[in-house]
Order: sequence, then structure tokens, then C-alpha cells
Amino acid sequence: MAEIAALLIENGYLPVVACVAGDREGRFYNVNGDQMAASIAAAFPAERLIFLTDVDGVRGSEGNIFSTVSTAECSELIASGIASGGMQAKLEAASDALRAGVGEVVIAPGARAGVIQELIAGERIGTRLVLEVRAAKDG
Repeated sequence: MAEIAALLIENGYLPVVACVAGDREGRFYNVNGDQMAASIAAAFPAERLIFLTDVDGVRGSEGNIFSTVSTAECSELIASGIASGGMQAKLEAASDALRAGVGEVVIAPGARAGVIQELIAGERIGTRLVLEVRAAKDG
């Protein structure tokens, strides 16, 4: 998969990957999109993986948005029940991607106009996830 995607990118194409998988008997399965994106990013390995979502970033127990969260802190948010459902899936996939060599993961608000261009330009939007370095929490 990574070789095909790399070939497409090298030739100016933007691969779009469906979040489905199949088994040897020809059955198809829906795959978690966050985990699919993390796996693809890790296969390259990508410098940055951006998750666009319907929230402004990762929230703490008091509702504040963290600017930076480590993988250890992701585990704490999940274990405490603060991060659940879709955010839990994102944090787990992001942590897997970071451990597999992706440089950083950003969880950002997808409805914000121009968010991709701003993130690529270095704007601090949403929450940046990093490896085990304990990060200062703010927001």
C-alpha cells in the first residue's frame, strides 16, 4: 500500500484511501478511519498527521483545550474517562502513529476555513500530540 501511495504522490497525485479492508474470503469490513490514517502515515513515515474533527482540540477535565499533549497524557485522559468515543479513537491512533515514527500529530477543527493551510504554515491550531515528553497544559 505504501509503495503505491508513494508512487502516486511522486507523480503529482493525491491518493484518497477508503476505510475498508477485506479478508481472504472476499468479505469487506469498515475500518476505523483514524487508525487507517495513522497506519498509512506510519508506513511512510510522515512528518505530520492531521486529524480534522468537529471539536477545537483535545479537552481536559475542565473543558480547556490543550495546546500540546504527550502520548503518556493521552493514556491518562483515556484511563480517566475524560477522552472517550471518537476522541479516544483519535488519541489511540495518534499515539500509535507517533510510536511508529510519525513526527507529530495534530487534532484540529475541520470546519475552520483554511485550517490546512494555516497548519502547514505553522499556526498553532488545535492540539499537537508528541511522544513521551511531558507537555505543559494550557488553554
